[in-house]
Amino acid sequence: MGLIDTVFTYDVAVYWSPLGLDSFGQRTYNAPVEIQCRWSEKNDRVIDSHGEEALSRAMVIVGQDVVPGGVLLHSELDSSVDDTPSNNTGAWEIIRFDKIPNKRNTKYLRKAYL
Repeated sequence: MGLIDTVFTYDVAVYWSPLGLDSFGQRTYNAPVEIQCRWSEKNDRVIDSHGEEALSRAMVIVGQDVVPGGVLLHSELDSSVDDTPSNNTGAWEIIRFDKIPNKRNTKYLRKAYL
């Protein structure tokens, strides 16, 4: 079992993928799902999806693809999690997503910066 197989199996997060914009121009989201991750509270300077330098709050290694504009919350998906990301304390927007392949391009290390 390699690094990519084991690194994200220690934790879970709730993920809201972006759906589009409502009639007021506000982002809407798909229903939240629970995903495997490895959550690391650390600040990094990153280039966001708009090409601007930003300071991230956390780097999260995730077990599936996520997209900038989506939201992650360091929590299990249970009845205390609201369907609207902004109603959850500690839910942060994904500002960057990197997908790094292994040598054979069969598995990926996926990093989300919040």
